[in-house]
Amino acid sequence: MTGEWIDVAVSGGTMAAYRVGTGAAGLVMLQEIFGVNAAMQEKARRFAAHGYTVLVPDVFWRLEPRVALGYSGADREKAFALFGRFDLAAGVQDIAAAARHLERSHPKLGVIGFCLGGRLAVASTAAYPFRCVASLYGVKLEADPERLRAIDVPLQVHVGDRDSHVPQESIQAIRAALQGRANAEVFVYEGAQHGFFNAARPEVHAPQAARQAEERILALFRRALT
Repeated sequence: MTGEWIDVAVSGGTMAAYRVGTGAAGLVMLQEIFGVNAAMQEKARRFAAHGYTVLVPDVFWRLEPRVALGYSGADREKAFALFGRFDLAAGVQDIAAAARHLERSHPKLGVIGFCLGGRLAVASTAAYPFRCVASLYGVKLEADPERLRAIDVPLQVHVGDRDSHVPQESIQAIRAALQGRANAEVFVYEGAQHGFFNAARPEVHAPQAARQAEERILALFRRALT
């Protein structure tokens, strides 16, 4: 399955986005701090193969367009530097613009994100009414418990119990914020680290946890989007 880069009109300019798939329902997929790199595009194709049209906006475009980084050395340093400069509020508005763009042809939309994208998946619900949300190892979700509690559509949070960027105290705070919410599920994977879903990172990839997370996410999407 071959994807393509398209342009999305946003406040202040034009943002690129990677689009793949021909499914009737749409997914907005949100990147890690390493940009819309080959691994992120592969994840988009993976979900597109399950029957979705997937759009991955280049949310770092205001800092540097079309960032695509590796996971070590200078690339890793650059990724964290970009993350440190990233404007979360502007990113949320850009994601909403991407969703409105996709909505023209795909009125049923879910959102899924990884790492930084996992946080953005939750944060973006303040700007666009997604029908469901999947957040994988989203960083600092606990920093905005009001936003977590404000989500009234199906929500899944996936994180490993050995995640150095989402420690146990963060997981406990997320669970506390979502306690009693029938729409929300928090899944914690034994032995899994940050980035466990990313097959391009063998040092952290956890195949069994990734398969289980994918099954749960696809079930969520089927319920909410079909």
